[in-house]
This record gives sequence, structure tokens and C-alpha cells, in this order.
Amino acid sequence: MVRLQSLIPGMTDVPAATVARDGSFVLKDATPGEYRVLVSSTDDSNSYLQSIRFGGKEVPDAILQFPTHVNSRLEIVLGSNAAVVSGAVMRQ
Repeated sequence: MVRLQSLIPGMTDVPAATVARDGSFVLKDATPGEYRVLVSSTDDSNSYLQSIRFGGKEVPDAILQFPTHVNSRLEIVLGSNAAVVSGAVMRQ
């Protein structure tokens, strides 16, 4: 699943899109604004979000901004075999 979560108070989220077998998806009814790109994968629990590009440009911190209505390609790359990190927080 891919969805856009609105970061502007009062704006609604863009409905989730299901990812097809070929990896494609279509997000409909996206209005101009600022969104967090959310991706969930049920195929591989070790997958992680590697990169996001919109209109050929990198989307830093998964925050997508577009000021006008656009029809552009949103490319999401998932990596596999994510590392595991553990640690402790200590008060000094």
C-alpha cells in the first residue's frame, strides 16, 4: 500500500493505492499540499524504504510537496535485508 498523509491541518489524506504485481500504483485525488509518503509492504518484513523520487527529484525525509495539480511519476524503491540495530538510553 502507498498513501499520502497530509501534513497541513484540515486537509484530508490521499486515499491509499494498492501496489499491483508489476510494482505500479496510482494515487488519485491528490490536491496541492504537503504530504508524508507512507509505504507498507506485506511481502517482506525485512524491507525498508530506500528512496523516493517525484518528477525525477529526490524526496527528502519522505515529505512530498507540490504547489499545483500535477501528473508526475512517484518512484519508490524498497530495499531488503534491513539491518537490526539495538542499544540503550542511559542517563548520566
